[in-house]
Amino acid sequence: MIVHKSPYSSITAETEKRLLSVTWFKESIELDQEEMKSEISKILDFIKEYSITAIIVDTRNYPFRGNDKLQSWINHTYIPQIIDSGIVRYAIIVESKIKTVLDDLEDLDEDGLAVEYFTDPEHAQSWIKS
Repeated sequence: MIVHKSPYSSITAETEKRLLSVTWFKESIELDQEEMKSEISKILDFIKEYSITAIIVDTRNYPFRGNDKLQSWINHTYIPQIIDSGIVRYAIIVESKIKTVLDDLEDLDEDGLAVEYFTDPEHAQSWIKS
């Protein structure tokens, strides 16, 4: 079910799967940094409301990758709240994945949050279910 829809993003909750799916739209480029934080923070609200344990975020139209201040807020505020909320799998859909030496290692931090990057939404869905 769609739990949030704006010109900038859409959030769908699949309560039986405890899954939240987020899609960023190209219009999100119109947001300033504070508005973007507010839009991202909606994810946290729905995690709590629907007892979510897994998230898929389609970032192919996310325009703020080069914004260091926003990325710092994500790393130091948003992600710790994601971990504290009990999220165990976080799939990120990107346009293209850069191959690194670390790709062969499972991305699991000490708090139990597994994060993976995908170029194919179906692969992200399969990983979330596994």
